[in-house]
Order: sequence, then C-alpha cells, then structure tokens
Amino acid sequence: MEIELWEGGLQAQEIKAIDMIKAAFAKPKLKSSKSARGGSLQDQLRSIGGSSMFPWKGYAGFRFVDSDRGYEGEFDLVIVTHCNVFIIELKDWNHGEITCSQDKWYKNNQLMGRSPVSVTRNKKFLLDNKLKREKHRFSNKGFTPFVHFFVVMSGNADFSKLPDTELHHTISLDEFLTYADQKTFNDKFRPHPNAQVLNQDFAIFDELFLGNSTAPKQISVNGYKAESLIFDEHPTKLYKEFLAKSESSKQDEALLRVWNFKNFDGVKGGTPEGRYSIVSREREVLSYIKHQNLDLYKHCLRSLTNVQPDDVTTEFNEVFELPPNHSRFNEFIGKFGKNFSEVDRANLVKLLVAKFADLHRMKVAHRDLGDHSLWISPGKEIALSNFISAYHQPIGTVGDYRSQLSISGKNADDELSPFQSDVKTLGILCWHILNDERISPVSLEKLDENLASCPEWYGLVIENAIAGGVIIMLKNCLMR
Repeated sequence: MEIELWEGGLQAQEIKAIDMIKAAFAKPKLKSSKSARGGSLQDQLRSIGGSSMFPWKGYAGFRFVDSDRGYEGEFDLVIVTHCNVFIIELKDWNHGEITCSQDKWYKNNQLMGRSPVSVTRNKKFLLDNKLKREKHRFSNKGFTPFVHFFVVMSGNADFSKLPDTELHHTISLDEFLTYADQKTFNDKFRPHPNAQVLNQDFAIFDELFLGNSTAPKQISVNGYKAESLIFDEHPTKLYKEFLAKSESSKQDEALLRVWNFKNFDGVKGGTPEGRYSIVSREREVLSYIKHQNLDLYKHCLRSLTNVQPDDVTTEFNEVFELPPNHSRFNEFIGKFGKNFSEVDRANLVKLLVAKFADLHRMKVAHRDLGDHSLWISPGKEIALSNFISAYHQPIGTVGDYRSQLSISGKNADDELSPFQSDVKTLGILCWHILNDERISPVSLEKLDENLASCPEWYGLVIENAIAGGVIIMLKNCLMR
C-alpha cells in the first residue's frame, strides 16, 4: 500500500506500526498456496481473500492547517480503502492496564489524557464534513464515503477493561492487520457493491490531503506543542529541541526535547531501563542541586514530564519548564546585546561566574556548557539547562557514554578535570558577553588572537581561565 508520509509528524514507534500496516495491506503478488502457507502472517492473510479489494492508499502524520481544533485536526494515519475510509489513532503503550473514567484514559492509574476514542471521533466529524463537499465528484455518485475510526494499540498494554463504548473503536494492531483478508473485511464492514469503487478516487484524496491545506503534525507533550526547532546540532543526533507553547496559555513557553535513541551506540540505548537511566540522569543532578542550593535550583530548567522506565521508548519526548522572557545565549546576544552598556555586560558576567562558583562549590560540574545550555533574560537573569552529562559527587561521571551525550563530545578538553573544563568554557562565554559577540566557528577561531591583543583588564584573566584556571581565581578577578 502506498502511504504519503509527512516528515517530522510521527514518532519512531508510530512509523514502525505504519510500516507493518503498509506491508499487510499491499496488493499481493501471485503466489502458490504452498508458499503462502509457509510465509509470514501478512502473506498468509493477503493470500486468503484474493486481491480484488486492493489497492488502498494511506496518508500519515499530517494536520489540517485550516483547523483550529487542536488534536482533532491532526491525523496519525488515514487509509482510503476500496469502499470506505479509516482514521487510525496509534498508541504504543506498554506494560500496564488501560482504564477509562469520565472520558479520560489511565494507564496503571496514571492519567494519559482525554479518551483517544472521543478525540478520534471528532476527527471523523471533521473529515466527514470535508468529504461531503466533494460528494459530487466520487465514482459512487451522490454518496459520501463512510468514515470509520479506530484507536489501534501497537504496544502490549491490556485495554480489555475499557467500557464497551470505548472497546468498540479500540483494537490491537494484530487484529487490525486481519482486515487484509477480504472475507474478514467484508464480515466486519459489509460494503455495498456500488461503494467498492473508492480506490478509483485517490486523486480526490490527494487534492484534499496533499495540497496547501495540510502540514506535518506538531509534536505535543504534556499540553505543550512544538512551535519552532531551536536546536538540532547534536553531533550524533541523539536529541533535538523545540520551543513549545502551552495549549491552554499561549504566553506559557517551554523547552521540548525529542530523544532519538536509535542514534545511541551502546547497550543502554537498546533497553527501556538503559534509556531511562540516560534520561533520568539530569533529574538526579538537579535533585542534588535542589537539596544543596535551592536558589540555584530555581535557575535551572526542570522537566515537567513524569517518566517511568517503560515509557522511555526509542523516540521519547519530554518538556522542560522555561522561565519567562529567557533566550538562548546567541539569540540573547543578537537581540539585546547591543542595548547593554559595558557595566551591564560586566554585571552579567559576574552573575554567570557566581552561579558556577556555587555549582562547583557543591562538587557539580556541568561539562556541556554552551549556547544550547545557557539562557539569559533582558532583566539580566540567567538559567542553566542540559545537565545530561554533568559530573557530581558522589555519583561521579557518566563514563564512556559522555562523548555521545554532550554537545562537545570527546575532545582535547578531556585532559582537564570536569571543573577545569567548565571554567575554560565559562571564560569563552565571558569573552563573548563582554565583547557583544555571538559564539560561532569564526569567533572561536579568532579567539586566541583577540585575547593576545586585548588591552582591557579582563583579557589576561579570561586567557588564564581558558588555559585551565580554577573558578575561584576567575571569580576573584572579575568581582573586583
């Protein structure tokens, strides 16, 4: 089955399920009965009922841009069969029991949001209305194709305790794949003979779905939707980050991080427990900071996502609270740096150094400081993020995995202690703040030359810090 896929609109586990659906509902090749009996489940299903109902066509991972209905305008998968239309909502939920109460679904008593059956039912209404406008164009003249909707569970969570009204539209992926058998399909949907010409009308659906009225689905986590990609420079593409906005309050912004553990080289990336240990590392560090210095903790981006080991799939999303009016380092310099006086810049540097002095005093080293992990507001407030590869006693380092987790990777700075590495990067940041410069390959390439010729009092201080000084020396010199 041909499926039109919008890049960026789906997670890895959803794409995996869609690939299985694509294979199951493909137009079968002629095979002997002997080879079909020995083939895969999909091959056997397709060989049973013949091929008269194929081809079908799918559209995956899109949203209608003219819809203001939030989730109800977003579609995981729409399938146009030979006689009707399926709306598929995919749920890759594992290791638990699914229940429903007051139109909300729970997994092991954890709220998972509004019933996906209710949400998908409203998607049916939206698509029904769009198809009615095209009624006169369909081969089955004067009739609008019937739209069915399903919540397809691709994980192993037990949903048998759902009420009948929910179960009627909720099926496992394996059960859905049985519809590739024409007899099973006909027993379930009983298509009218005149309706079995819909696969002659793919061009109408292409116009509806492939035109300017659709775009990729937006990533959504914990009530926040990704608005703009702000970081996609991780050397191994382990994660990328988006600026996200709350669906309930457009003024409330957050950082949305999308992990892709397919790009993690090692055993940890291949198991839920290993992935959980990577994701939870930052929480452990922040919890330690919280109990040592509450004020500093309040100036760190904290996760708003409740994480359980079984939830950390190959592609995993989490949301971090973002203080109001904070921008990443380079964006801040570009927007506000020119409006800062020399005194303002010096005060900002003092604040930054003081925060790291506090951090090092409690035996915590960030180890991945840079444009992506430093946030500044016009009011000269500073927040820190991305403690993914941080060092702190007594737990220590992340070990061999650090080169895959940090943006800096593995380089010559490994000769320095974790704290000396922080000070070196801190010196570089201070130079760029004091000189109103964004960090770039060009600015870093010219840094040694600029430092050597710098007539200002801070030139030698920063040069020593970059050469591997200690935080207290940098603090004492800059605080004068």
